[in-house]
Amino acid sequence: MEITTLTTDLNHHQAQDDNPNDSGGLTAAQYKVVCDQGVNDIKDYLNGTHIPQLDAEHLPYIYGGTQTIKTTMETLTAGVMPDASVTPAKASTDFLYGVIGALSAITPATADKIPFLDTSGSVAGYATVENMAGALKPLLYTSGSYAGNDTNDRPITLGFQPSAVLILPYGGIYAGGSLLNLALALASVPAQNLSVTATGFTVSGPLNYSPSSPYGSDRSPYRYIALR
Repeated sequence: MEITTLTTDLNHHQAQDDNPNDSGGLTAAQYKVVCDQGVNDIKDYLNGTHIPQLDAEHLPYIYGGTQTIKTTMETLTAGVMPDASVTPAKASTDFLYGVIGALSAITPATADKIPFLDTSGSVAGYATVENMAGALKPLLYTSGSYAGNDTNDRPITLGFQPSAVLILPYGGIYAGGSLLNLALALASVPAQNLSVTATGFTVSGPLNYSPSSPYGSDRSPYRYIALR
């Protein structure tokens, strides 16, 4: 549904006679009403058409819920996008300062470098694209490995809630056969033996066999990649 535009003619003053009291026969009170009619038309449009359309149609469409303008504004949190695409970790000033601090001291020998300036405008250091990508990596994903220990619902702590986790046993390759040889879980959609948690993920069964178990000698260590 498109937002209804304001098409009301607001030229109330221009429509009056040059001498509205004499020619038009308007009383002083009637002429005051004419003077205020334009702003009242705008007020009626905003309160009676525009805002109700936003509440009923456009905010639920954008955010997938039933929020009104008022409730949406009241629930906003500094540093967090309404659709949760920008997490507190991504908006953290400490993280940004850490990235800049790590890059500004780097002085590569090649000419392909990006200068970083201090507050006076002087060059404080340089960074290459590779340096930049390496510094920004923690903002996008983390990877690692773990040895199985034959427990169920074993927590693997990352320090953040990932949006997705992919685990590969068997030396980091997909060995075929059973679907248990490859696992992908989303924050809202767990996989068999793999679930995302607020601080990382949990593993069970074939995703946590110990090296000494009958089925774990060729699986462990398990490799994983977790997207932020």
